[in-house]
Amino acid sequence: DCLVKVNNKKINKNKLVARQEYLKEIISGKILGVSWGYLFERDLLKNINFDINTSYMEDTIFIVQYLFKVKKIKVLKERLYYHQNNYNSLTNSNELERKINEYMYSIDKIEYFLKENHTDEKIFKNIIENRRVKLIEAEISKAKSSEEIQNIINNRNVMSIMKLKKIKFKYKLFIKILSTRNSKKIFKYVKFRNKIKKVLRGK
Repeated sequence: DCLVKVNNKKINKNKLVARQEYLKEIISGKILGVSWGYLFERDLLKNINFDINTSYMEDTIFIVQYLFKVKKIKVLKERLYYHQNNYNSLTNSNELERKINEYMYSIDKIEYFLKENHTDEKIFKNIIENRRVKLIEAEISKAKSSEEIQNIINNRNVMSIMKLKKIKFKYKLFIKILSTRNSKKIFKYVKFRNKIKKVLRGK
């Protein structure tokens, strides 16, 4: 039905994976939702198009639609495709607010397709909410100054995650500081967060 190469310990390589299990991993971001990592059955691609309204996660939207046309996914051990990042491409721009808006648009579309295909909303609700927080935290953490943060903290998508309840413990501090809407405090968090990330990566 669908062939894919992934680096994920929860997903057994060279075995068939049930659609729901795979959807959880791709929506949470634990599996990259990039179309170049998949082999699709051509006949099943009818009426599936890339969303031209977003430059972020458009591949994931495409893949989620495709997954509703299959029952199982075969995960491969072999590397059949090598992708080289283009750091001058559109998807590496620093327009934080635009990126946040487009990411949230993509998440909304994925949520729509889940509902349209009568997927159990309870199973995916927490996954989607935590993905929203994860994406926004990652983008805000690219800010170079408190002034840059000040320009986006009143964004409706940023404000909406402050109301989320069932988020993972690792995001609770971020939400608490974000809720102060104090750009200087948020920027201090950003600098601290980025230092910790560098230590964990051994840089």
